[in-house]
Amino acid sequence: MHFLPTVAVDFASFSPGSQCLLTRSTDGYLRQKSAKIILPLNEPWTIPFIVLLLGEYVVEILDDIHLAMPYFDQTAYASFVRQNRQVMRAIRAKATSYWNAYYRQSYPGRKSYPAIAVLNQLDTWAT
Repeated sequence: MHFLPTVAVDFASFSPGSQCLLTRSTDGYLRQKSAKIILPLNEPWTIPFIVLLLGEYVVEILDDIHLAMPYFDQTAYASFVRQNRQVMRAIRAKATSYWNAYYRQSYPGRKSYPAIAVLNQLDTWAT
């Protein structure tokens, strides 16, 4: 999803469903704003949109997700992980690749990279 920068739109007023779709925007700032809006919702239908963000390169979004983890519905997230093992493997591979390419200096230990830390916790909840 891409919006021209000349269009003045109040994205914060969009519905939660629209915010979920905006987490897939080509604009990283918009993805982050939308993620911050849906993170506290704790609705099962938001989980795929949050989890998919873990396979992206914008570390500020990953930090936001990592900070929100204590408020997640552990049962719902664990269920999502168990039902989507193949997707979770692909997300982990992408997160590892981004860590290796761009964040290895900032996070020398792979487990300290926010996406990997969240994925490890999700795996723990799912076992």
